[in-house]
Amino acid sequence: MLKVISLNFQNTIVDFLFYQYDNNEMRFYDKTKFHKHMNFEIHFALNGFYEYEFTDRKILLNKNQMLIIPPGILHKAVDISNSEYEFKILTLKFSSKEADGFYNFFTSAFRQRALESIELQDEIINNVLSLYPVIDAKTYLQSIYLISCASKVFYALCDLLTDDKDSCPHETDNHLEVQIENLVNNFNMSLTDIATEINYSPRQTERLIEQIYGKSLTKIREDFK
Repeated sequence: MLKVISLNFQNTIVDFLFYQYDNNEMRFYDKTKFHKHMNFEIHFALNGFYEYEFTDRKILLNKNQMLIIPPGILHKAVDISNSEYEFKILTLKFSSKEADGFYNFFTSAFRQRALESIELQDEIINNVLSLYPVIDAKTYLQSIYLISCASKVFYALCDLLTDDKDSCPHETDNHLEVQIENLVNNFNMSLTDIATEINYSPRQTERLIEQIYGKSLTKIREDFK
């Protein structure tokens, strides 16, 4: 099954190509020869394990891990767990009609973490799983929801794959520092709660707190106690 969703970032277009295989198709896929794709292919192992072979290495992908395979890389699946497994594939196509910083940022981020097993955060797992029940959107409202789900997955992937210091300010303004200080001193506020209040991602908020205090939120609260 294939579904295409497009996200626009200035001159850059990100096409999502969602593939979903049943068990019989995966068994056949397991026996394929080396092959390659024109776009980035992301493999999500949500249950069980998978082993992939490349021309120079093998990579074992365990439960709740993902693997990014860049365009033009020969690969094949060589082993799949015999127990119950759940497997999703997402193909991303990046294109830009003109020179665009988004295009370079996206392709660089996905290439830098390619061909290694990457631990998945619960947020990404939940977002990936939320895509497939609505993949056959028929109404405009369902389509809007599907695009929203795809956007959440893509943002979470970019956040996971990068440690982009430019994504948070090098110098925080006084208002933001005061706001963060008040939230940090509220022991009922988790890192996620603080991130929501200042409209940052949890990873960006964590880096922002370390930038201001020179230590993590956990360390700040441990020292206070």
